[in-house]
Amino acid sequence: MPPHLPSPPHPASPPRPPTDAPTVRRSAIEDGITAIFRDVLGRDDVDAHDDFFDLGGSSLMAVRALGRIHERYGVRVRAMDFFESPVVATLAAHVSQAAPAERPAVTRRPADAAPVLSYDQQRLWLEDQLLPSAAYHVHGRQRLVGELDVATLDASLRAIMQRHEALRSRFPVSDGATVQVVDELAPDWHLRFEDLSERPDRDDAARALMDDDASTPFPLEHGPLVRCLVIRTSPTEHLLSITAHHIVCDDWSVDVFVRELSALYAAGGDPQRADLPELEVQYRDFAVWQRRWLTGESLTQQVDYWREHLAGAPPALALPSRRRRRPGELPAGGRVRTTLSEADTRALDALCRQADATSFMVVLAGFATVLGRWSGQEDVVIGVPITGRSDARVQRLIGFFVNTLPVRVRLGGDPTFAELLARARSAALGGYAHAEAPLDLLVGEIPATRVPSRTPLFQVILNGVETPEVRPLAGTSGELLDTPTRPSKFELNLSTRAWGGALQFDLEFDASRYEQEMIEQLLDQTLALLRTAANDPDRRLSGYVLGSAGTGASATVPGDAGQRRMPPADPSGVAVVDGDGAWSRGRVDTAADRVARALRRHLPIDDHGGGTDRDEPRVVLAWRPVAVCAAAVLGCLLAGIAVTLDDGDGDGDDGPAAAGLEVCADASGIVLRVGDDVVEIDLGEATADAPGADVPTTPPGDWAAQRYGLDAHDRVGVLGGSTGSVICALRAASAAGATVVLLDPAHTDGQEASATPDVADLTVLFSTPPPLRALAEDSLPTLRHVVVENDGTFLSRDVAALRRSAPSAGCTGVYRIGPDGRPAAVHEVPREWSVETAPLRVPLGHAAHDGLRLVRRGEQDAAVGEVAELRVGERPGDEIGRRWVDGTVELVGAIDADPGAATLQTVGALRELPDVVDALVVELPDDEGGTELVAYVATAGADFDPAAAQPQLAARLVDALLPTQLVVLERLPLTPAGRYDLAALPRPEPSATADRYAPPRTPLEEQLVEILAGLLGVDRVGIHDSFFELGGFSLLATQLNIRIRETVHVDLALRDIFASATVEMLAQRIAVRQAQQARADDVEALLSVLESQAAHHP
Repeated sequence: MPPHLPSPPHPASPPRPPTDAPTVRRSAIEDGITAIFRDVLGRDDVDAHDDFFDLGGSSLMAVRALGRIHERYGVRVRAMDFFESPVVATLAAHVSQAAPAERPAVTRRPADAAPVLSYDQQRLWLEDQLLPSAAYHVHGRQRLVGELDVATLDASLRAIMQRHEALRSRFPVSDGATVQVVDELAPDWHLRFEDLSERPDRDDAARALMDDDASTPFPLEHGPLVRCLVIRTSPTEHLLSITAHHIVCDDWSVDVFVRELSALYAAGGDPQRADLPELEVQYRDFAVWQRRWLTGESLTQQVDYWREHLAGAPPALALPSRRRRRPGELPAGGRVRTTLSEADTRALDALCRQADATSFMVVLAGFATVLGRWSGQEDVVIGVPITGRSDARVQRLIGFFVNTLPVRVRLGGDPTFAELLARARSAALGGYAHAEAPLDLLVGEIPATRVPSRTPLFQVILNGVETPEVRPLAGTSGELLDTPTRPSKFELNLSTRAWGGALQFDLEFDASRYEQEMIEQLLDQTLALLRTAANDPDRRLSGYVLGSAGTGASATVPGDAGQRRMPPADPSGVAVVDGDGAWSRGRVDTAADRVARALRRHLPIDDHGGGTDRDEPRVVLAWRPVAVCAAAVLGCLLAGIAVTLDDGDGDGDDGPAAAGLEVCADASGIVLRVGDDVVEIDLGEATADAPGADVPTTPPGDWAAQRYGLDAHDRVGVLGGSTGSVICALRAASAAGATVVLLDPAHTDGQEASATPDVADLTVLFSTPPPLRALAEDSLPTLRHVVVENDGTFLSRDVAALRRSAPSAGCTGVYRIGPDGRPAAVHEVPREWSVETAPLRVPLGHAAHDGLRLVRRGEQDAAVGEVAELRVGERPGDEIGRRWVDGTVELVGAIDADPGAATLQTVGALRELPDVVDALVVELPDDEGGTELVAYVATAGADFDPAAAQPQLAARLVDALLPTQLVVLERLPLTPAGRYDLAALPRPEPSATADRYAPPRTPLEEQLVEILAGLLGVDRVGIHDSFFELGGFSLLATQLNIRIRETVHVDLALRDIFASATVEMLAQRIAVRQAQQARADDVEALLSVLESQAAHHP
């Protein structure tokens, strides 16, 4: 259905003459347009100065009126002109001044015309091949109360089938192309009738029958693509269920169908008595006309507008999703509904009149604002369906005439809502003026990644629909019934409808990707914004509050006061193990005590036991994974001063050093440097000094020790020198009396094993993600829990790899560990975590204390779903995130990065490739003075082929995220802190992946290479080449499929072609299918033998 187009600018409308004014003779054109208005509006009181919309006109009626004007006068009035001033006198002036229409009228096709599909049908056919589902069904149901003549209803339905060719169409593939075939109506075609009146469960049974009727797929190569079901629930009550495939029917068609059915039924099913208007053309005529007209300059002008309109638009909307759809999994349906009150709707209408816009445009601006807040993007592209029935000849047809426009709304510059509404209005009007460009052609002309699980150009639909009209059959009363939630063709599909003075909102969504509670919040926030904007449109967008912050439950990370104290540990027990041996607890305590007392002598430190403010002075400690460094860290904690570990790569944590204080530790002792002063701390004998009375012997109780039940029997591994991980591990182990095992991340892959403590008997591990990946191939049978410092690079694949190494281990992600060892957020990874459906990265989790906030512009707390600055303490942050309804916080990215184009998506795609255990993407300067993305991967075997990987990445990523080169390493180098050592990465060879050509190796690959070369007109095709990268497109994929069927005798679905990124992958898929067919043939042959034997031996 068409959206609510712009309403008339009421102040500019010509004033209606006073009643005592002299009568001015109207022109013949004014008389004609008045007659058209009266017919379309169904009222007689239309004058030359009446406003079409004030008389009850709608966008659908406006399309009908424009079609009638063109039919009568041979000129086309622009939709923009109609909606700017929809009065007879002004429109008559436009008609008299207009040149003859350049676009020809739809006429009967030539007898020899090819049986083509319209562009809109072609798009639907392709989408149905990729993801066939009930999402492409048009379904309605109605309760009829009264005496129903089923035979007359059947005759009426047959008459409609005979009248409209579209309802008798089917879409087989012939000679490499999809064709539209219209069959004669079979004599035995009748409605399906079920009598459930005697069944006690008739209501449930009837609902089940209609639900099944609504969801049963239509094979498009067989017709008819419409089903009619009548269910009798009592002698005077029936249910009517109609289901059609979208390729032969749109919402406008439903209105045509209902009106004709009512007229035919009243006439006893007799088309002659029903007096229906003659159909001058059929849908096939329109399809042929469209293909002939939309060529050359006409098409170029349309496509050029959209190319310019979408230049630089984001490739996808980065909306929050906790779940990824499995490959081949069909979308699931979800629905949320709500209503804007009559009072709020009146306020919205007043804003429409003030801005010369419509409610649809106001909703477009408001919806785009919320989507922008939720995605963190200032450009939002929304699909807007619009009818293609501007020709009056097709307005009486049943068929699919809907095109979808990718309307871009720019949110940048923090405009007022009134200014944004003007932008939305302009974008919509520009789209309506170029609405003929078929979406399928735009997808081919405008760069977009075609992935079966996501739609190109846009993922969200906004549709303004008309209020459905109930037309009961003669002798009955009718009631529209709710229909089941359909699978959603798009990720979000918001429809608005005026009903009873209020504006209704119906938001369908892909439930396999989005959660119901979040979508409810999204719709609630949209309505909240519209309410506020209607009354205060001059406020800047940043000033609108969408909703509450929805902090949800917080993770339990108590402070020192809330933690139990462990019993004193045995001084002779092992406290720290490093590559050189073990330190007893007494030795560690003595060293830590001396560091703490030295710090207290040289610094004025309060007895507050450390804090979480990142602005506090802090000690900078040169870190190595040795026991003396661990003792120095514990000394800082005992002294109550924050510490930052410096691993020498210049990437230490932020926070000022305390008056220039640095600590260096090695086997000979610990040195404090305070400005120009040097203080040497002699460790002496391990137990020579008893701890001073002014310094506690261990840090206070720890949250991790309590949360995970640590005790003296635990071996707590520390992998890397990240400040947070080290502090957290040392505090937990000290509080529990456990042993700390210091691991060097640079040697966890088995090299220099003699200098690396054994990891096999660890029970708890603290780590950052990079070194954790280096343990992916190790067996860790005793490990019961892993705490991962999550900086946003902790991926679902890391969880899967960890569980392979340590099947019984629990896993916790922690974010922003403070000087007191407490994280700002904690996420316990659930046991049911599945890498196939989990999001790319592990969430940050729930806020662990009051220090974590999500702050948006204006220092306001962000609402649920909004992308905002992540702030710990009072200092501004450098990262953005969002909060879920349950309080879970997820990282979105760096504060100045595009959330929809993060290179982490490239890393995730690389990690999904076979044998890849780790991946890193860096931006390096190229030979032309720009930059390029280079990917480094570590693999589990020697069979990884970078040339074969590139097409697989191209099938998953937009062009901006594709690495230009892939470099394979045995392992990715790490710093002692557990970060990737970028300086140690080798520079890629310029020719590393420049030519990935690989010749065919098998007869099947040779056949496929020959087929592709012929179809695409290229000289050389290799097994790592992609059909789509070589210039293939959706329609040509159909021909490819047919050639495969003819050559190798295997039936593939079109989605198999799209899912096979390279010739090699396509050959593998065909080989699997051949094996399946061979097994089926063997079974058939065996059955034939058995049947023959049975026939001869009765």
